[in-house]
Parts: sequence; structure tokens; C-alpha cells
Amino acid sequence: MPRVGNKDFADWVDSHLGGHVTRINNREDPIPIAPNASYRHASGEVHIADSGTWESCPGELFSSLVVSLSRACGCGGALTAGCFSGQYNSSNHCSVGVVPNIFQGNLSDHKGPYDGISMSC
Repeated sequence: MPRVGNKDFADWVDSHLGGHVTRINNREDPIPIAPNASYRHASGEVHIADSGTWESCPGELFSSLVVSLSRACGCGGALTAGCFSGQYNSSNHCSVGVVPNIFQGNLSDHKGPYDGISMSC
């Protein structure tokens, strides 16, 4: 799905749904990074890599407090898959890191396959 709100909206969803939102993004699908970076998804991205593995998108580093928390959970200061789930991240475990702009995406990846299932009209 495309981004549908700003950072305040994404923060509100995160705070009210307590991490119960999951978005699945497939390979180089450009739809999840549209329309632009001023829009945000709520946390909870799972990215399907080219290898077919499903990876949790790590959270972004907003402050030294988050860095401290990441070290405390064994992430070594650099958040890795499974430590925190973020709204926006340029890690290669996230759609933004794999598809930095719509021109580097592959629209056919939007149809799948998602664990062997493809979508079409």
C-alpha cells in the first residue's frame, strides 16, 4: 500500500495500536514508497527480499536514547531485524533501502509472489 499519512499520523497509529500493524512489502515494489518521504507508514514493515526471505524492518535512529535502548537489547547500537520495527529506514531490510526512489522499483513486484501467491485483476 502507499504511504497514507504524515509522521504524526504514523506515530498516532503506533501509539494506539501498540505494534499490531503489519505491512508486507515485496522485493522492489515502488508502491510502498509513494507518494513521497513526507508521508509515512506506521511501524510494522515486513520486507520480502529477492531471496524470498521475510525480514522485519528495523527501526530508525531518532536519538541517543534509541541507540542506548538498541544496545541494551543486544543490537550493538545499529538496529538489526527483530530489535525494533520502524516507520522509515534506509536499511536493506526495508522497502526504502531497497527502493530509494520510484524509478529504481519494479512495478510487477507489487503483484507478488507473496510466499507463492500472486495477485492480479
